[in-house]
Amino acid sequence: MKKARDAKKSRSEGKKNNSSKQRNRLTDADLDVYMRTGRSLHTRNKKQRMLDAGKNPILTSDSEIKGFISDAITGKANGEIRAIGVVDDALADAVQEVRNTLDLHGKYIEVNADDLRESYKRHKEPKEQGDIPLEDSDFENLLEYIENFDGILSVNEYNGKIEIHIYEKSGKGYFRILAVASKERNSLIITKLIGVSKEKFETKYAKKIERSTGSPRGQSDKTDASNPSTTARHTASVLSKNSISPKNEKVNTSDEKIRQIKEKNQKQPKKASS
Repeated sequence: MKKARDAKKSRSEGKKNNSSKQRNRLTDADLDVYMRTGRSLHTRNKKQRMLDAGKNPILTSDSEIKGFISDAITGKANGEIRAIGVVDDALADAVQEVRNTLDLHGKYIEVNADDLRESYKRHKEPKEQGDIPLEDSDFENLLEYIENFDGILSVNEYNGKIEIHIYEKSGKGYFRILAVASKERNSLIITKLIGVSKEKFETKYAKKIERSTGSPRGQSDKTDASNPSTTARHTASVLSKNSISPKNEKVNTSDEKIRQIKEKNQKQPKKASS
């Protein structure tokens, strides 16, 4: 019980520190490693085709992340998977406390546009009694909820996939986030967001909330967040273990290409608000 109380207190204190946000985010320096990560040539080629089409496979700013999620839920990014961050120690440790054989340290956080679009259609409006409606902005803030998660409800294996159920308390209730651990992509893929009322959530998951100790965020905050290459070191550490880079495989990830993509995006007129 003391461990549970101490861990919850530490996570709460960690939310007041923005260092976790810096530590989770990707930079342009992470692109080369990301492009070479993937067990199969199909996965790596898919990333390359996206880059060749003028789309950055990794998103490095809040505006890019929110813009992609907005396109995903409105059906404008069909078939796309983008990386939006890296799993930090706090989340990885919390998952490992529930399932000690699952190591997510340094894995990419990705969003599957098709899965998120389906979740939006199914859960934007309450599906069951006790669910709460979700705004578009709730989906767009997905990474923020993961960075500030309150606990892990469960880690299950379903149809050959390992699913992680994460929760975050909000002003209007709770957010339940479903993610899938992908060995193929060396990532944690976010697939679903559900809003649940405070009353329903705390009644239904009372015992799991009490057991959800997670990892002390205060310890994770010791990471040097002022160094923008922190996430690059995270991703580089897993490259040799989880990716294949054939000698004949050409990966065009020059800084010039990324610069052109960013300039193109900046020149595009902003969408008119409805």
